[in-house]
Amino acid sequence: MPKRQKKKTGRSQREGKVRQASGVRLPPEILAHLRRVGGLVTELRALASKEIVMPVEEIRLAAQLADEAGQDRLSQESVVFPLMVLAHDENFHIRRVAINAFRRIGRFDVAGLLDLLINKLDDPHPWVRYDAVWAIESAGTSRRDAIQALRKLADGMKALSPQEEQKMDQGNASLRARLKAAQALQKITRR
Repeated sequence: MPKRQKKKTGRSQREGKVRQASGVRLPPEILAHLRRVGGLVTELRALASKEIVMPVEEIRLAAQLADEAGQDRLSQESVVFPLMVLAHDENFHIRRVAINAFRRIGRFDVAGLLDLLINKLDDPHPWVRYDAVWAIESAGTSRRDAIQALRKLADGMKALSPQEEQKMDQGNASLRARLKAAQALQKITRR
């Protein structure tokens, strides 16, 4: 009796169906790029499910996503738009990585990105607020709503000298976010 052969359902067959359905044939380098971005997002989700997440792991993934964005607009948008969705994830580690990647990519001209970052200044998690301040500071925006949100977050705190900053509790995320907001205000309002 002849053996039944299993139908192949590998990646190339799935890609072929996508190509047939859309009528668009993507170049292999674009398909490879999209697979890498998808793999990094999968890795991010796995990281977020861990009991303990080290900040260096978040930083590494944000850097890899930013590197994957490259220099051309298509590559950047294929990373930035999924990150805009991830920035609203329920897991704060995922939100942190997304915001850190935005800062590293530096494409603050993407529609809605500055609004997203300004809204993240009210995020429930202080380390997300800290990263949002850093990204807004990197954007160099002097938008009125950004300055108002930074003032609200700083809550009267003034920028500290490096010696004073060394004395503060480095693990106090709320205090660090407030200080970062005060420092960003100082830089932005000097421009």
